[in-house]
Amino acid sequence: MAKATSINIKSAKIKISESHNERRGKTDRIIPGREGQHEHWKQETISDRLKEIEKLYREKVGQNLQKSAGPIREGVVVIKEDTQMHHLQALGKKFKECFGIDCIQIHIHKDEGHIVTKKEVQASSALKNKTLTEGELILNLHAHMVFDWQNKVTGRSIKLNKGDMREMQTITAQVLGMERGQENSKAVRLEVNEFKAFRERLNEDVAEELDKAEEIKARSLKELRLIEEQKKNSLSELKRLESKKKETEETSEKFKENYNQTLKRLIDSREELRKLESKSALLSKLEILPWKSCKDNNVQAWLSLTHGFHSIRIESGQDGSIYFQLGDQIARLKDMPKEVQVVIREKLSVDRVFQKQEGIKWRKHHINRNRQR
Repeated sequence: MAKATSINIKSAKIKISESHNERRGKTDRIIPGREGQHEHWKQETISDRLKEIEKLYREKVGQNLQKSAGPIREGVVVIKEDTQMHHLQALGKKFKECFGIDCIQIHIHKDEGHIVTKKEVQASSALKNKTLTEGELILNLHAHMVFDWQNKVTGRSIKLNKGDMREMQTITAQVLGMERGQENSKAVRLEVNEFKAFRERLNEDVAEELDKAEEIKARSLKELRLIEEQKKNSLSELKRLESKKKETEETSEKFKENYNQTLKRLIDSREELRKLESKSALLSKLEILPWKSCKDNNVQAWLSLTHGFHSIRIESGQDGSIYFQLGDQIARLKDMPKEVQVVIREKLSVDRVFQKQEGIKWRKHHINRNRQR
C-alpha cells in the first residue's frame, strides 16, 4: 500500500523557522547514520519577503500590517523516501496556480526519527498496542514549505475555505505520487518538537496510568469493605426499625382505643351538660331577687349554689300552691311556665327538709279531707 501524505499549514515562526529548517542549530532527533540527509531550496529569506509584504500592505490598505495577519505561513508535508526537491517545487507551483500562494522556501528532512526501545514496546503492550518492535526504526520523513500568503492585488492575506484546504490535500497526494490522507479525518500530525518527546511521554503516561490503576484498585477495595460494613449496619438498623414499628403499631392501637373511650365519655358529658344547661335555662325564667341566708340540703341551697338565686323563701299555701318570696315580691310556682314547674317539682319531691318544715304533705292531706266533707 502506498504511503499516505498530508500537508499541515500554520503561521511561520519568523525568528526560528529558518534556523531549524536549515539545520543551523543542534538537533537531537537525528538518526545515527542518516546525518546530512536534508536538502534546502530558498528563493528569498523570510525577513526580506516580509519587508516587501509590509510595504505593499501599506500601499494597498493605508496602514501598518497587523501582527496577527500571518502573511508568512509554513506547511509541513509528509513525504516518502524517494521524494525529491523537484517534486516539492512542482507542488509549490501548483499551489500558486490554484490558490495564489507563493512558495519561497523548501526544506527536506529525511534525517529525523527514533529507534524503538524495549521499554517502548512494553509500554505499547500495556496500552494494548502491539504494533511496535524493539529496534525498529521509525522515520519522520517530512518537508517544510514556506509560503507568501499575501494577495498582491488587495495587499491582504489570501482567504481559503475548507473546500480549498481539502483540494490542497488532494493536490499534494497527486503531485507527490502518494495516497491522500483520509478526508475529514480528525487525526492531528505530531509537530517535530512533539515527536521529540514521544518516547518519554509514552513511558511516563503508562507509569502514571498504572499508578492510577493501583490507586483506584486500593480505593475501590476500601470502599467495598466500607459498603459491606454499612450493609451489615443497615440490616441491623432495619431489624430494629421493624421491631420499633411493630411496637409503635401496638401502642397506636392502644392510644386509638383510649381515644375512642375518651371521646365517648366526652360525648356523654356533653349530653349531660346539655341537659343541665336546659334546666338552668328554664330556672333562669324565675324573675326573683336573691336572698342572703339559706339552709343546706334543700331547694334553697340548690337554687343558691347551682343557679345563683339567693335569700328566697319557699312556702306552700292552703290551696297547695308553692310560693317563692323575698320581701314583698312573691312568685307562685303554679303561675310559672310548665317546664319550670316540672324542674322545681322534681327537686321538691325529694327535698325532705322542705317537706318537714312546711308540712306540705300534711297540708295537702288536710285540704283534701276538708274538701271531702
